[in-house]
Amino acid sequence: MSATTATRRSAPSAAVDRPGSHRQHEVLRLLPGPLLVIILVFLGALVLIPVLYIFLASVNSDIGVAKGEFWPSTVTLENYSKIWTSVGLATGLTNSVLVAGATAVVSAALSISTAFVLVRYTFRGRLTILRGLLALQSVPGTLMVLPVFVLFSSAATYLGIQVIGTQWGLFVTYLTFAMPFSTWVMVTYLRGLPKEPRRSSPHRRRVPPRGPLPHHPAAELAGHRGLRHLRVPAWLERRAVCLGDDTP
Repeated sequence: MSATTATRRSAPSAAVDRPGSHRQHEVLRLLPGPLLVIILVFLGALVLIPVLYIFLASVNSDIGVAKGEFWPSTVTLENYSKIWTSVGLATGLTNSVLVAGATAVVSAALSISTAFVLVRYTFRGRLTILRGLLALQSVPGTLMVLPVFVLFSSAATYLGIQVIGTQWGLFVTYLTFAMPFSTWVMVTYLRGLPKEPRRSSPHRRRVPPRGPLPHHPAAELAGHRGLRHLRVPAWLERRAVCLGDDTP
């Protein structure tokens, strides 16, 4: 009787679909299978066809591109060799690597130190700085391009400092956009860390390994009786340590 009752009780639970099962996936899917495939193929074509056209135009001749040919009539790699000599691509890539690398290193160092101070210490104006960092995230970066350009132009006009067209001017511009965002990200990350690292207490006694204890009363009693190789149980060792025995 009990087996029959248990079987009846377990039958409804077996009918419930497990999370992540194929049946549950079919129920929760918003679109039918064929329609989903059609939409995915259409979206993939929207992304891949322009990329394919760019690649085919790069191996096509200038006349073929001017005619609007999708498939190149003559395949040539001359464009890939001209780009290194006619445009100065190597210089541009070198400048990008230097400026981007310096911006990443300096931004990471400054944002980590600034976020650590804002999270670990309390001082006047701390909340104002945090709110300012949060407010800057709602300002589009394109709105700050014109004020930065006017500031750099004014520096060249009134101070005689040429900023526009230099590597360090580009570095300062990138750092202006990267610092608020990276600082806010590090503030969010450091808030989740414990304020003090876990350290073992210096007053906590180490439990000695199992074996004969030469300074323990039980070991001395074993030595007097000639049982020098007697092993003291682990629970007795732990009890001795808890009672304040200074056995190493």
